[in-house]
Amino acid sequence: MQILQELAREDGFIENLTVIILLMSAAISWIHYRKKSSIWSKSQKANYLLMTLFFVFLAGEEISWGQRILDIESNEFFVQHNAQAETNLHNMVIGDTKVNKLFFGKLITVALVMYLFITPIAATRWEKFNHLIQKTGLPIGNLIHGIVFIVGVMLISLLDGGYKWEYYELLVVGIVFSIVYKAFAKDKNSNPAIVTK
Repeated sequence: MQILQELAREDGFIENLTVIILLMSAAISWIHYRKKSSIWSKSQKANYLLMTLFFVFLAGEEISWGQRILDIESNEFFVQHNAQAETNLHNMVIGDTKVNKLFFGKLITVALVMYLFITPIAATRWEKFNHLIQKTGLPIGNLIHGIVFIVGVMLISLLDGGYKWEYYELLVVGIVFSIVYKAFAKDKNSNPAIVTK
């Protein structure tokens, strides 16, 4: 377990790998947008632009926007209101609530369960919902992504200490990357009909 804790230390292998995967997800989303924007609807283009920006934002948050790399001191606001006294939003503390625990511990988990399990089922059973997914171009996973998530969460739950959240973040971004790449590869190898504007 000591090696797992060492790998998950601040600015360690797991955190850096998480950032790399987020940047890869952003790059794929951007390339997909550039290649398909001429035939995509406005909602598809907007979705992929937002995805690209979101992945870049998460990567920036993960490394505190380069603060530790560039050795930049946090201002007084972040020193007082950030659990790690760093310039990022995910470690902010509002009252007695840590944003990270609320966001990743609860909201992201609920959103992931809906995204990995409910969305694929709903897309195959309800035509209107499937049409909405197609219209927005939202990439969705399949059963294997859900299984990987469940098995990963079970294994991570066996770890002791706060460092296990680094592994949870890696699991989540790894699954999302897989889904984004799957959609890109599928689109790249097919000749879809032009989406109406």
